Amino acid sequence: MKLTRIVTLVAPLALIALAGCEATPKQQGSQSQLTATYRMGALSAVIPAKVPAVMAAAEQTLRDRGYAIVSSASTTEQGGIVARPPSYNLGKTLKIDVASTATDETSITLSAQPWDETLLRITLDRILARLGM
Repeated sequence: MKLTRIVTLVAPLALIALAGCEATPKQQGSQSQLTATYRMGALSAVIPAKVPAVMAAAEQTLRDRGYAIVSSASTTEQGGIVARPPSYNLGKTLKIDVASTATDETSITLSAQPWDETLLRITLDRILARLGM
């Protein structure tokens, strides 16, 4: 009897957890030419641009949205930004990591704490707009 009750309570929670781990790819950009995949709190895409251009666009986008840049570091091969909203109750901390790929493109990963897919997709769209995509 107790085992049946435990299984009845745990099974739906396990299904919800598994559904949350599923990757969700969607088209991004003004002409929907890029696919960005959201999985477990992170949005990833490959952009046909160099790391310094992507970093500059990301930092400008975050500043325009009112975020304070906590840290920003980059080389020609990789970079990262951590940004916080102007007040703890006005948004979520964002982290952006970029790295060059073997095909002269840039891999970008955006994450927010706590998780927020919509915020990440809006931010990526604004970065792409700055890059003319």
